[in-house]
Amino acid sequence: MSSCESDVPKSSKGAPPIDQPVQNGFDVVFVGLILFAKRDRVALFPNGLVPAKSVTPHHPYLVVNPKRVSKEVGWEGVDQALKDLGIYQLPACRIDISGATTGGGVDGSQHDRDVPKLVDVDKTIVIDPSKALIQVNLRNGELEALRHPDSLPTDPDVAIISRLRVTDYTNPITIDINETGTKTRSLEIQAYTDIALANIGFPKDPKKLGDHFSIYGALTKKGTISGKSPTTSPVVTKIHRGYRIFELNIPISDGHAQCGSQGCCPPP
Repeated sequence: MSSCESDVPKSSKGAPPIDQPVQNGFDVVFVGLILFAKRDRVALFPNGLVPAKSVTPHHPYLVVNPKRVSKEVGWEGVDQALKDLGIYQLPACRIDISGATTGGGVDGSQHDRDVPKLVDVDKTIVIDPSKALIQVNLRNGELEALRHPDSLPTDPDVAIISRLRVTDYTNPITIDINETGTKTRSLEIQAYTDIALANIGFPKDPKKLGDHFSIYGALTKKGTISGKSPTTSPVVTKIHRGYRIFELNIPISDGHAQCGSQGCCPPP
């Protein structure tokens, strides 16, 4: 199946235990096509706005519980119906999140070990961060690789979702959107509010069933990625379903290995 929408049941008997919500802090969940460079601890969104003709365009979103938004600036031009759901369309930008993009450092040991690697698919690739549609510099918390919440324990074809868990943070959270070096939008949310950043094929186009994984090629110097799309992922803990992005009744969550997070060699 080439679609990124999951077709597995919401639960199953004998499924492995899921993890627990964060205590005394907040989570930033990364869903969809997002590359994590180990050396610089940066999350890079490949530009999937205009992919190959057979591939559903991928759009970047910020997703939060709308009832926990305290203040928003600069979001007048986005889709109001989506914003009412807590889905904010993102421009090309750098995203700064108080408590997450500044701080004392990232523990990414489990993520570094278990996140799938682009170099395992194409050993010739060289990443060019300047081609990223969106960058998020991770500077605080624990970075983890987790399984899609709808996954079955025996299913190897599962998307990996990355999560930055920030603990001992009790202040309201500010999210700043910086376009070409200038802050153009911001969002303030209540303390202890989880955040999702997504790069996904939504709105869905059922006529375009091409390989979504090919969009990762947009981050390489040559503009393409060779090799077959992954169909398996490491067996890791299944993420819990309590995040706003998984509660929405729209096809905004991915489900298959080709549509999950990836890791890679740092840029030269």
